[in-house]
Amino acid sequence: MSKQRALVVGVSSYPPAFTSLPGVANDAREMATLLGSPQSRFRDGEVAVLTDAEATGAAVRERLAATLGSAEKDDTVFVYVAGH
Repeated sequence: MSKQRALVVGVSSYPPAFTSLPGVANDAREMATLLGSPQSRFRDGEVAVLTDAEATGAAVRERLAATLGSAEKDDTVFVYVAGH
C-alpha cells in the first residue's frame, strides 16, 4: 500500500547581512496544515515541518534523507522549500 510523505521547510529569519522574509515560516506551517487536513491526500501520511532555527542545514539534510530514503515505488513524496 502506498504512503504519503511531505517535508515542508520555511525560513523567515536570517542574519543581518540578509533580508528577512516575514511570513515565509508561517506560510510553511500553513502548507503543512493544509497537507495534513482531512481533505488532503497526505492526511494519513507523514508531514514534517522545519522552520527558522529548526531548519539548519544538517536538520534539512537529515529530514530530506529520511523522507526520500524511506519512500517506495508507489509512495507520494512532496517537498516544499521557501526562503533565500
